[in-house]
Amino acid sequence: MKIAKVLNNNIAVAVNDYGRDVIIMGRGVAYQKRFGDPVDDALVERIFHENADDLSARYKDLFGHVPEEYFDVAATIVGAAEERLSNSLSESLLFVLADHIHFAVQRASQGIPITNGLLDETRMAYAEEYAIGKEALALIQATFGVAMPDDEAAFVALHIVEGTLGATVEEAVSLTRIVAGSLEIIAAHLGRDLPRESVDVYRLIVHLKLFARRVLMGEKEGIGLADGALMRSIRTSYPEAFRCANKVIRAVRKDTRLSVSEDERIYLTIHIERLRQSLLGGGEAMT
Repeated sequence: MKIAKVLNNNIAVAVNDYGRDVIIMGRGVAYQKRFGDPVDDALVERIFHENADDLSARYKDLFGHVPEEYFDVAATIVGAAEERLSNSLSESLLFVLADHIHFAVQRASQGIPITNGLLDETRMAYAEEYAIGKEALALIQATFGVAMPDDEAAFVALHIVEGTLGATVEEAVSLTRIVAGSLEIIAAHLGRDLPRESVDVYRLIVHLKLFARRVLMGEKEGIGLADGALMRSIRTSYPEAFRCANKVIRAVRKDTRLSVSEDERIYLTIHIERLRQSLLGGGEAMT
């Protein structure tokens, strides 16, 4: 790769072997570099392939008011999230997080807290992302000397959800509300708390995340499970789980005004029944 444009000592636009612009990031990767200079691959920590021109313009705009160290912190958080979630995140997440963290630190320094109305929902629906958010707060405090409340951990978590799904913040918020609201309905119907260490609770949460995304994106299972005979069999065999699934679906339809397929009703009933049986029998602990 060769340098096309230096953005700062640690970030530059480069031209790769296919003649395409990419953004490269790494400590000192662009230090004293000029147009046409070769890139030291050993210094490259991240490469952004998508929309390099747009990302470059966005970065230059942000760099006008966001100091470089905030991008370093954001890059550390993104790297940790990708490793922990075993998933690649949106390339724009780095820029979104850097901007958010800078603004959050400014607010906290001025004693202007902002309450996250989805704190409990995020903690419930996206436990792993929330744990990453908590770790991010510790890193932010160590770097900038500013302590922030758990509300900010939930904000970071929602940005990670956004980066994972390629969704907007609004869509990430809707996903969180659907998952958390569904868990509350199921717990209330079953009359007991849902133990997070349970394998079946974990499976249910994974299913609810996929369910919520399919509903919001208008995707259909399309497997054709919902024939009349199977629906009658499910309703007869798992009456409690079926009633609970209906409560969840009614709530989702009311909140989103979107349709939910009969296949989804069957899948949800089966997951709820497996959880119900697990809770009745003591369940299986995650390892």
